[in-house]
Order: sequence, then C-alpha cells, then structure tokens
Amino acid sequence: WTRIAVVEQGVPAHVVEELAALMDVPLNFLTRALCIPATTLRRRRRDFKPLATGDSDRVMGLACLMGCAALLVMEGGGGENSGPARWMSDWLKTPIPALAGRRPAEFLSTRSGFTLIEDLLEKIRSGAFA
Repeated sequence: WTRIAVVEQGVPAHVVEELAALMDVPLNFLTRALCIPATTLRRRRRDFKPLATGDSDRVMGLACLMGCAALLVMEGGGGENSGPARWMSDWLKTPIPALAGRRPAEFLSTRSGFTLIEDLLEKIRSGAFA
C-alpha cells in the first residue's frame, strides 16, 4: 500500500534526476524511456510540485526494477564489475533476444511493459535465461 500512497501523492520531480545520476545515464535517457516530457520535469521541479500520478507510477516502477537488479547482482547473476544501478542502466540499453531484439528501456512507458521487464529479470535471476 505504501507504493500506491507514494504514487497518489506524487513522486518529487528531483527523484528522476537522482535516478539518472545513480544509474549514470543522461537525464534525457530516463525522461524519454519513462515518457516524462523534459519540460514537465523542469517545471515541476522549479515549482516544487510532485509528478503526476502516471509519471510517478513509472518512476516507482523503475525504482522497483532497480530492486530486482540489486537482488540479481547480490546473488551473482550480473554486475560483477559494477553495482546494481550501473548493471541496470547497461542492461536497459542492451538488445535482448527474449524481447525480440528490443531494448528493455523501450518497455518503460507502460505498466504492462514494467511487468514484462520485471518477469524477465526474475527469469534471469532464477536461471531460466542464462
């Protein structure tokens, strides 16, 4: 229920910038992947307003995917030379055969896409995709 409450209240706009910094990716990579217009992000940040519900939901979805990546890295399924945030940013940009050669970042604009990516990460973690 906590995630729902955060989404309903709205994620602070600066969280997107912090995620981009943590993942070591350009801010425009995340805004494009999450379908958050850069102008909206700047305006919300400037006005100290939280993101809209849909935008907040996608940001929280990415945060959850980061948690999945952390588990994967901790269990030795990836990221031997980097932390989970860096592993996730690299993986999001990599064409994946299980996604018909598409990049996971292409699926971050919808809840269904997040579910697909989360399921894929779980399969990687369990060894179904080595």
